[in-house]
Amino acid sequence: MVTATSIYNKISLRIVQEQAVIVGSLAWEIAAKVHGLVIVNNEDVAITGISKTVINDLVIQFEKVFGTFADDVCKHAVSDLLPELPTEDIPTTLK
Repeated sequence: MVTATSIYNKISLRIVQEQAVIVGSLAWEIAAKVHGLVIVNNEDVAITGISKTVINDLVIQFEKVFGTFADDVCKHAVSDLLPELPTEDIPTTLK
């Protein structure tokens, strides 16, 4: 069974992985600064905070460093996962 928590974890992981394709390990360093997001061995993530807030903060963190291009990368990376969430549960930075 797919839960909202597992979707949020997939979304956050996909965002970091996609940013890592572009900027390498710096993406994991940036993600590690997001409160409520735990990085596991630079290959996985776990959300320990409020999922929508953590993902919003993650996207904002990348945008602060790389500009609006990072925002577009994040949205594109997770576009196939968003339909699995009710519209009201989609983080605002990904709408």
